[in-house]
Amino acid sequence: MRAKRRPIIVKKKVTEILNDSSNPTPASKPVGRKEAPLKVVSETNTSQIIAGREYSGHALDRMQRRGLTPSVVENTIESGTSMSGKVTGTTAYHDSINNVTVIINTNSGRVVTVSYGKIRQ
Repeated sequence: MRAKRRPIIVKKKVTEILNDSSNPTPASKPVGRKEAPLKVVSETNTSQIIAGREYSGHALDRMQRRGLTPSVVENTIESGTSMSGKVTGTTAYHDSINNVTVIINTNSGRVVTVSYGKIRQ
């Protein structure tokens, strides 16, 4: 019988990790992955601009929890199938190859949330 792993709880903001120029981010910084998501405390991250695109704090929390990078988000927006979001003023993009869905604010392009699978619209 396999022992259950306790989740790692992350309280450090993604931007604190990414923007610390005095200490380059080692590959060992904690991020989740599909098979082993991290338990990231809600509202750990605040809204930030990464590579010219605004991300909500909620989206950054979900990305950190699930191990999704901004490049995966951008790829989904650029090459995924788009559809109207279930909330007025949003657009959903689904990348069937990576099985990732990104919800953005249609007017601003701000990433609202990110998840594995197809988010029902």
